[in-house]
Amino acid sequence: YLTSGMLCWVMFSTICMDGCVSFIVSEKLLRQLRISYTLLACANVWRTAVLFFHNLSIYVLVFIYAGLPLTWATLLVIPGFALFCLNAVWITMLLGSLCARFRDIQQLVGTLLQISLFLTPIFWSPDQLTGRTAILAQLNPIYHLIAVIREPLLGKAPELSHWLIVIFVTVVGWTLTIQMLTRFRQRIVYWL
Repeated sequence: YLTSGMLCWVMFSTICMDGCVSFIVSEKLLRQLRISYTLLACANVWRTAVLFFHNLSIYVLVFIYAGLPLTWATLLVIPGFALFCLNAVWITMLLGSLCARFRDIQQLVGTLLQISLFLTPIFWSPDQLTGRTAILAQLNPIYHLIAVIREPLLGKAPELSHWLIVIFVTVVGWTLTIQMLTRFRQRIVYWL
């Protein structure tokens, strides 16, 4: 449980932190060429996905040692990972744009990620919570993003609520990102 959760958390936090500087480190490229911001975001997500698959070897060793069953539900990791990556692209573009304009946001994102690590069921199970804290965990979108990958890795099918919330977050995130980039796309180069 912990290994699969940390694997997904490291991928999410890497996406966020690398997304903050994705446009800043590509400043020379963006100033010289008319390159798509989506392409830069996809390259960032691809790099993080490759790291995820390298780290997955640790999970495979723990999986074998723990004797977990390999079930048909394990195949649901593929659509879960695809949805995660789809969200990772808009997160990278949104954070990259915001951090290009306001450089201090990167430190804020780093601090929020540290706090979110303890608010997201990585080290603990959401079944341990009761009352308002259980509702708070269910309202955490990071929990659902991680659950659509973690639960298939554990041999269980994710609950329908996880899928619905992740799809909702995907639609809302892409809508906000597209609106922001439509309005500020031309200015990003000058912010760098």
